[in-house]
Amino acid sequence: HKAQMDNKERMAKAGTVLVTTGHESHACYAERARAVAHVCQGLFAPREGQSLVKMLETHDAGAVLVVSATGTLLRMRHGAEHKLHGGMGVLRARAFASGERDNLVDACALCAGDTFVDATAGQLQDALVAAVAVGPEGRVIAIEASPLLWAVSSGRPAITGDTLVDSLLPRIEVRLGNHTGTKPLIPARFGNSFLFVRERRRPTRERACAKGEG
Repeated sequence: HKAQMDNKERMAKAGTVLVTTGHESHACYAERARAVAHVCQGLFAPREGQSLVKMLETHDAGAVLVVSATGTLLRMRHGAEHKLHGGMGVLRARAFASGERDNLVDACALCAGDTFVDATAGQLQDALVAAVAVGPEGRVIAIEASPLLWAVSSGRPAITGDTLVDSLLPRIEVRLGNHTGTKPLIPARFGNSFLFVRERRRPTRERACAKGEG
């Protein structure tokens, strides 16, 4: 995970973060961009046909978040780009959905209807696999500490074109926060919940007692 940590360090040093939209003129994208700018403590700027390079120079920003119909793109001033892609999580989700076993699912003994809390969301790789395991009646809460990565992973497109991924994303709720505050997120109405922190050697399974249980 060294590459991911290096990316987070570069993001932390991004300086001023600009938030804009794609070239679409739909008001919903501007509304989302303004909300993201508020959460990320960034600066919202209308696109108005400008290139991202020009906008970064004009506002002397270190990064720009672009909210559009295809999701949220993070463009760093030095040229690197980040967009939700799921990575190996998509391949793992497909494999598990087709009947193959997955180490994460086995380690947590995930079942349909469970709640899974991924405390290091990133590109939602583990969250996607967990979403297959818990099924439509289950719930996946993915927590990301980096505001910029949160903007990317929570700003996913409504339709990706991948049937499986499109069925899984609605089961994943992406939240901005730190894994130290995950305990209160486990809802009492779910019998079994799981807290998975990627930095730990092994996943931690926690039982959340429903109201009335001892």
